[in-house]
Amino acid sequence: MKKYARGGFTLIEILVGVILIALGFAAIIGIFLSGRYFLQQAENKAKAISVASMKMEELLAQSFGSLEALEPISTGIFCYGKDWGREYDEQNQCFADGGKPFLWQVEVSERKEGEGLVSNPVPYKYLEVDVSYSEDIPGRNPTNKKVYLENIIPYPSIHIVFQDWGQMGVSSPIGTTAPYVNPTFPLPDPKTSGGLLVNFNLSQANEGAFKVVKNIEVTYNIALRIEDSTNIKATDTIVTACYLCSEGSCNRLGIISRTPIVSQPLFNNIVASNTVSLHAGQDYQLTIYWYKDTPEGTIKLRDGNIIITAYEKR
Repeated sequence: MKKYARGGFTLIEILVGVILIALGFAAIIGIFLSGRYFLQQAENKAKAISVASMKMEELLAQSFGSLEALEPISTGIFCYGKDWGREYDEQNQCFADGGKPFLWQVEVSERKEGEGLVSNPVPYKYLEVDVSYSEDIPGRNPTNKKVYLENIIPYPSIHIVFQDWGQMGVSSPIGTTAPYVNPTFPLPDPKTSGGLLVNFNLSQANEGAFKVVKNIEVTYNIALRIEDSTNIKATDTIVTACYLCSEGSCNRLGIISRTPIVSQPLFNNIVASNTVSLHAGQDYQLTIYWYKDTPEGTIKLRDGNIIITAYEKR
């Protein structure tokens, strides 16, 4: 009877096999841990970018003037939990609630385009937002990371101020009676012979004096209340003029207007001047004077508004 030898693995072969299997498992575990690390890294960075973008959007939603009221540097803590995120006062509070703190800093500074190169550099607000956080991955040393964003808000080339004289709480000339001035030709100056209709502090309305030289255009709308129209002729008119005053002197904008009382009880006037400009660092008063050129009747201001447009001088 023929016998066959039984085959098997030697001890060395078994050891080699165990080592290869161990190396394979180590590689798989390494890939898993690396993937977990990169996933956590990406998640942290995405959250930091989200906080930075949120803070930047808050700044970009504001006007140039409102940014001047902010502190130059402000800081805070935004805490992210598993499924929530909100502002915190202390990092320890964030940790206690099981969250991860992201420390943000906002810096707002004013710079000028072409400073040192041009005589009238245009300012702009320079916005900087950075968010720092600790990247604490199990099995690795904690590292500090940071996300940084920057943007600008230019100084507005156009300022528009609107005031309705009928608004509640606004000092209004409604009800003011137009004085009579004996007509002469050429017409007398309303500034010296007429009545003050409205005095408007232009600098305060624009959050302080202008930062660059600007031209100015003014539109005012007037609705008259004729309380007594006896003997008012079709040729009788209301005369108005607009003046820009600063540092004790006044300059008339545009021409003196004449508007028929009876046929045009609602009228407007647009005045502008290329020779009179708003200069940086000065305060301005905008003044409108009026009178009627007939002694008959009683004419009062029933309603009205004023629109002031200041645009950057090129």
